[in-house]
Amino acid sequence: MVGRRLEYTDYFMCGGLAGICCDVFIHPFDTVRCRMQTHYGTKATAPYRGLWHAFSTIFRTEGPRALYRGFGIVSVLTIPANGLYYGTYEVCKDVLGDEPYAHFASGLGAEFAISVVYVPLDVVKQRVQMHTSSSHPEYGNSYRSLRTVVRAGGIRGIYRGYGAAMAVYLPFTSLYFTTYEQTQKFLRNQVMSTERTSLDSNHDLPGYCHLLGAAFASGLSAFVTCPLDVVKTRMQTRDSTSGGYRNVWHAIQSIWTTEGPRAFTKGVVPRVALFTPGLAISMTAYEKFKELRLGEA
Repeated sequence: MVGRRLEYTDYFMCGGLAGICCDVFIHPFDTVRCRMQTHYGTKATAPYRGLWHAFSTIFRTEGPRALYRGFGIVSVLTIPANGLYYGTYEVCKDVLGDEPYAHFASGLGAEFAISVVYVPLDVVKQRVQMHTSSSHPEYGNSYRSLRTVVRAGGIRGIYRGYGAAMAVYLPFTSLYFTTYEQTQKFLRNQVMSTERTSLDSNHDLPGYCHLLGAAFASGLSAFVTCPLDVVKTRMQTRDSTSGGYRNVWHAIQSIWTTEGPRAFTKGVVPRVALFTPGLAISMTAYEKFKELRLGEA
């Protein structure tokens, strides 16, 4: 492919655009995941029997807008957050190389960078998603949620569950990028063998290769890290002063004791359904935006 080498600003812009394309589509799945994971009790007392029952119940009882609760702060922060995410990954990969360990380490770097923005976003967003405006007006929208969280806990409040978030997303992101890159290499070899052509890089792959590779990598990563995501979500949606958890270990012990080991699989279906198409769309859009930038020079 003819064109210039991309700079950090190019990666930032492409990542930001890809992120908003993804979030518009996946936010309803994220709302369902949050509702299912924040149910404190056994399966017998759960308000939702499964993914589609949760969708239909929320849609019927609260209206379609309820599925996009919390999207306000997402729409504001997702572009800089995803720009930082993809930009940091690419810069780290340029420095470390194109081997699996480099992809793993670059994923760690990307996650550390985005956590500064994404953890507060997650805390504020999930408080809105799990409640209705009528039952908890203090979480009626993103602004009210942010104000409530800051008043109650200050800056530490919006970073509540930071350790749990890192325990989820560091392995998730590292596994995701490593699996994605290896899948792209495999598909590139398959395409070259089948079509008897030469491809210089992953940029030259057909779009369906990015889509399939990202879907597989994200689905696998989402499934593996679901138990820790349950812990993270519980910690971020309840303060320690209102019956929440003191730390990650306390959360794990409490959930195991009161709800049993199956509680750690709560929301696994919507979580996989959230990340599989979401990151498939995001990564495919990101690769295509990069192609456009490369072709402009």
